[in-house]
Amino acid sequence: MNFTRCCVFVLLCISNIYKIQGYNFNACPTSKNNVLNVTYGSLVVKCGTKYDLELVTPDPPNISFSHADKEKFYEVLMIDPDASKCRSWLHMLLSDVKGSDLQNGISANVNTGFNVVTEYMSPGPPKGAGYHRYIQAAFGHEEPLNLEKITQRCGFDIDLFSITHNLHLIPDANNMFKTQTK
Repeated sequence: MNFTRCCVFVLLCISNIYKIQGYNFNACPTSKNNVLNVTYGSLVVKCGTKYDLELVTPDPPNISFSHADKEKFYEVLMIDPDASKCRSWLHMLLSDVKGSDLQNGISANVNTGFNVVTEYMSPGPPKGAGYHRYIQAAFGHEEPLNLEKITQRCGFDIDLFSITHNLHLIPDANNMFKTQTK
């Protein structure tokens, strides 16, 4: 146990020293097989695109991943890595989503049996802060994680979360959009 904690600590130190993160927040999937489909009403999010704030609020998006493995479970999250005082802000975390459900599409407000670890909070960067990136990602795993509720949104560390729960540092699927408060 101590060896594992030591390894996690060393990895996090290296990550911070070299500013290397397991996940590149500016990267969009290079393959259609890794696109996490995100829709707000009739708006289909295209990775890296800037949207007016009113188009991506207030209701939770519908999220699907057509190449999800039906035999796996997924952690589906949304973060704002540009939250200035926090480094990162957790907007949503859905745990133990069945691959078959993710293929069909899920929403944080229509629970099909997954664990809502952190309730959805719509984007809302501070006025005058410019564009913030909103990352949606899905991490696959073999067994349910049975996570407890996370209420601390400020400072959510996606790398530490991935390492702690033995998830890949790179998500199976992702998407990202940008928005600002004018």
